[in-house]
Amino acid sequence: MFVSGGMVESDSVLAVLTELMRFEPFGPHLTTYESLRSSGDFGILGDYRLREDLIGYYQSLEWRMHIDGLFSSYLDDYLIPFAIEHVDFARQKIARVAPLRDYRFTNLTLGYGGLLEQNLSYYRGILQKRAALKEKLGASID
Repeated sequence: MFVSGGMVESDSVLAVLTELMRFEPFGPHLTTYESLRSSGDFGILGDYRLREDLIGYYQSLEWRMHIDGLFSSYLDDYLIPFAIEHVDFARQKIARVAPLRDYRFTNLTLGYGGLLEQNLSYYRGILQKRAALKEKLGASID
């Protein structure tokens, strides 16, 4: 991955570790949905299936907080401590190269990749639900 001819490519590792530590949680706007939910006014939508789809979509958005929590914990518990111990960010260089050749670094990056793939899969599903819901809402207005 970051190894060329048995040597760790420090510039690549530094760039990747810096990028891996960036995390921006998804924060959907739920105000209207929360208002409908707390008031019980879902009956305003006459189509039962549309109501179910809308509720399912927003429940999927709420699931995002759980996924963000897993991702954030992984960063806080594993990735950031590793980077702080082995990277000199002020000088933009790897402080200790040997740990980057260790299986733990490979496990760390593979674990991150797995979580990232889970996030991408989640977002693909949400986009599909959003498109279908938007189409149904548009059809119900016509």
